[in-house]
Amino acid sequence: MIPIDCFEGQSSDGRLVPIVPGGRSVPLTFSNRKQYVERAVAFRLHEMDLQVSRPRARGSVTTRNASRFHTRGRHGLAAGVLGQR
Repeated sequence: MIPIDCFEGQSSDGRLVPIVPGGRSVPLTFSNRKQYVERAVAFRLHEMDLQVSRPRARGSVTTRNASRFHTRGRHGLAAGVLGQR
């Protein structure tokens, strides 16, 4: 989706979000179109970084404890699916 009038982009969950601070009030013009594309691409490439780097509050497993899981369990743990209900 290409916005018509401001520096917003579509997130992976479909919401329109500002791709720069105050993006809803930054007009998208012919002269700043390249900056918009660069920022939109950077946003999409990095939008999951915070979630991936944030430690899990409940159920965190250290590397030492992870070695106690069977290989299939370690893969599930790494994928974040082990123990979810």
